[in-house]
Amino acid sequence: MPFAGTLQQASGYTFEAQSSGTTKGAVTVFTIRKDRISEVETFTAGGGQLNRTISTGVARLIFMVTPVTGNNIVLTIQQGAGLTINETVSSDQQFVFDVA
Repeated sequence: MPFAGTLQQASGYTFEAQSSGTTKGAVTVFTIRKDRISEVETFTAGGGQLNRTISTGVARLIFMVTPVTGNNIVLTIQQGAGLTINETVSSDQQFVFDVA
């Protein structure tokens, strides 16, 4: 799993997943606390930009991007001016963020 950076717990972040085709893929977000997976959410690509917060006690976020075969998903994650990820994903890929 490639390390993508560090998100600040005190600040929210936005993420968006756009699909290149009419058949949508998905993004699954795993919220990891120090001792367990505390939440798993699945989002359909093409759902628009989402504003998210990070709960207290979260140690890591993992974004599992799963495009449909033959399509791409453009994943954008942004937190303020300091962190921007903008990746085109053509096969299953994970992005791992530590939370400080």
